[in-house]
Amino acid sequence: MSVAGGLAMAVAAEAVAAEAALVTGIGAVLGLVVAVPALLGMRAGLAQKAGAAVPLVVVPWPAIAAVVAACLVLAAGASTIFARKPSVTFGKASAKPSTSANG
Repeated sequence: MSVAGGLAMAVAAEAVAAEAALVTGIGAVLGLVVAVPALLGMRAGLAQKAGAAVPLVVVPWPAIAAVVAACLVLAAGASTIFARKPSVTFGKASAKPSTSANG
């Protein structure tokens, strides 16, 4: 493999890893956007049913950060592995369109 081809593969792998990081970040934000209102609604319902104030539970940010970091490592690693592999073709491509007996 030439240096230029290796450089192109490295740049492609970096771009794929950056895309995986972006998708992981967007997924984490969307997950929080969906989960927080639902949890606040459950808290309000429990407070109404119990007739007492329900304290807001402390969010375990270190655990959430660890899960997001693990997802990021897995996504970037998996996508980079496949981005560095040369593409595989199955069979030969035909230049002529196939003709059928029916017409």
